[in-house]
Amino acid sequence: MTQSFLILGREKSVGFAEIYQYIGKNDDIIANFGKDAVIVVDKEIGSSCPSVLGGIPKSGFVIDRKDKIDADLLASVLLKFSQEGQKFHFGLSAYNMGGNVINQGQLKALGLETKKFLKQQGLSVRLVESKSGNLSSVDVVKNRLLDKGVELCLLFANDHVLVGKTESVQPYEEYSSRDFDRPMRDMKRGMIPPKLARTMLNLSGADKGALILDPFCGIGTILQEALLLGYRVIGTDIDEQAIHGTKKNIKWLLEQKDISLPDYKIDTMDVRKLDEIATENSIDAIVTELDLGPLLQGDESKGKVESIEKSLSEFYKDALNMMRFVLKDSSRAVIAWPYFRKQGISISVFDKLIELGLRVVEPYPAQYRDAYPLSERKTLLYGREAQNVFREIIILEKV
Repeated sequence: MTQSFLILGREKSVGFAEIYQYIGKNDDIIANFGKDAVIVVDKEIGSSCPSVLGGIPKSGFVIDRKDKIDADLLASVLLKFSQEGQKFHFGLSAYNMGGNVINQGQLKALGLETKKFLKQQGLSVRLVESKSGNLSSVDVVKNRLLDKGVELCLLFANDHVLVGKTESVQPYEEYSSRDFDRPMRDMKRGMIPPKLARTMLNLSGADKGALILDPFCGIGTILQEALLLGYRVIGTDIDEQAIHGTKKNIKWLLEQKDISLPDYKIDTMDVRKLDEIATENSIDAIVTELDLGPLLQGDESKGKVESIEKSLSEFYKDALNMMRFVLKDSSRAVIAWPYFRKQGISISVFDKLIELGLRVVEPYPAQYRDAYPLSERKTLLYGREAQNVFREIIILEKV
């Protein structure tokens, strides 16, 4: 049975949660896992995963397993992919799966020694390297390692090393275009990254063709990714200017792709009046980033942030109540709201979710949490170390 490796992006826990939900919560598919990568018994995932999942930059197939790695062994593996008379390009990346992973200097030395062995076999060879150590999706694509060369991913587990051949990387240019080239952007409001929007959609578990609602659609990032995944969408926002921007962005997307996308509906609407646009039990899934409140500078007092949190929680209660009304029974709402990390303040309406008829779905079982920690509330946190406010991502199910 073919084993595939999936390399996790910067947000390891978020990426693993996306994988776990995408494979249908099937633990039998997961053959191994560690800090940087997951091994799954599924060939299709290895060949296409980064084009579907927002949190997985790279994937491929496991082609060998060894007790230890040296240049002679890697050269013998790479020789199988070389073509006579053509210059051969290759690159190496090393990932931690619970073993003693080699450092950047050792990786460079291993690459140079492997290159030496290959040249001794009469090959014209170029070693592709990155200043950061491991090769990024950009490095792999720009150096044509998918079609004119090979990247080997070395996965260091407790008592062995898996050798993987990269088959697919994230379409970084497409993500960048959907983020920066679209006609409407609004940095003052804050914008959810397209990759995170896609991850949240995958966390919803909604089937292709399902009807997705984003009641805080802003300029339409989640709607864009939903349409590209084959969902029908409804987008609403209380800000008329934001809705204008969403419509322009969706129109731009349609023109860029030059394809027929699923139906969509976008309207100016207060979330507390959702029943005017959707009937009870009519929405297959809700995926949204709630109103995050006023833009913070980072020097606010704890009392100020507590006041903001109280106001947001009161509003969220009304919003969640109406979102539950339109959501189908046993269906999911995947939401992002702020965690005020600097002050250690969480959104308090979380403790009233059961009263609102919503159950928190844990992203994955306890056996994975040493490798991929969750928050104290067993939710996902998304943010960079220097940020004062993180996103808390919560999977809810209507009960």
